[in-house]
Amino acid sequence: MPRPSEELFSLRVRALVGRDGRQGVADFYGVSSRTVGRWERGESRPQSSSTATSVARRGRAETGPVLQLGGGRFSSQNTVYNPDAIAYVNTVSARRASAREAAIRNASTPAERAMAEATPTTVTRTEAVNFDRRLENLTYAAEQGFDYSEFEEYFGYEDDWDAFRTSYSEQ
Repeated sequence: MPRPSEELFSLRVRALVGRDGRQGVADFYGVSSRTVGRWERGESRPQSSSTATSVARRGRAETGPVLQLGGGRFSSQNTVYNPDAIAYVNTVSARRASAREAAIRNASTPAERAMAEATPTTVTRTEAVNFDRRLENLTYAAEQGFDYSEFEEYFGYEDDWDAFRTSYSEQ
């Protein structure tokens, strides 16, 4: 396994700290709890690639898999880390594939069939990032106790959980 990306390493080390505590991770890897704190904040990474790989592998049980959306295999900017966003991508892709298959079966003319076959089934990177960002903003606002006006003032757009659910249930 190649050395994990900074984003993946940070995600997984935070998951391990959440599960085992900072001292537990420090004891396991033979480093100080201060070092683990720097790993969490993204200020440093282990010098040993085997340690970074071990953190990524052990943390996967806590965070689940990541999802590549286009780009190269090692392109971290096209990687989705949030388990909720991964579930969204998988669900919407499956719904679109089912709708495409039904449209192909129900096509009565060659033009209708061609149009149905050209229907995309995958979720774009932009759609996944927008979903992830909206979910993150709404979660943060809920944790901070924001009301509608405070949300708009802080994030610069109007949103609420009902609008979020409605827009993604329609997909």
